[in-house]
Amino acid sequence: MAGGYARNYLFPKEMAVPATAEHRKRIEKIKLVAEERRVRETKETQVIAQRLDEMTVTIRARAGDQGRLYGSVTTMAIAEAIAKDSGHEVDRRLIHLAEPIRELGTFPVTVRLHQDVSATVSVVVEDESGRQTARRPEPTEAAPEAVEATTETVDELDAEETPEADGDEPVAADADDDAAEDPD
Repeated sequence: MAGGYARNYLFPKEMAVPATAEHRKRIEKIKLVAEERRVRETKETQVIAQRLDEMTVTIRARAGDQGRLYGSVTTMAIAEAIAKDSGHEVDRRLIHLAEPIRELGTFPVTVRLHQDVSATVSVVVEDESGRQTARRPEPTEAAPEAVEATTETVDELDAEETPEADGDEPVAADADDDAAEDPD
């Protein structure tokens, strides 16, 4: 940097200071204090992360019979549930979801508490009645006549689609196959 730029612009506006021994000691002290604070914060957040790793948060939402939610579970809803269950406020921006949760079930969610510390919270999404999985329709017994009729219909369709000429090779029943092969 040019000496005139520093002397005439940066120093008067207190955007820079001369690199004297006194200022270098001051900068080293600032770095040391910042490092001590970072280590202290890391230790504190590790304790919180251990509690969050063991935590399971339950969120109730409206869902259809197939287990799909009407809407979604967002980071804001997860942050509120964590605050309610643990008593520790978590900023919604620290919660990482690849995409919003849109179905019932159990999902692992990562919470990045600090630069070096993350926790995984288990989020259980259930509907308003407490159901965690989709309702499956009960299989119904089809009438034996309907099964036989279906089998016969399929056999008849197969016979119609593949008529054989001279009994050796099947004849193409679709005119679309001929049009696809012809580049004109």
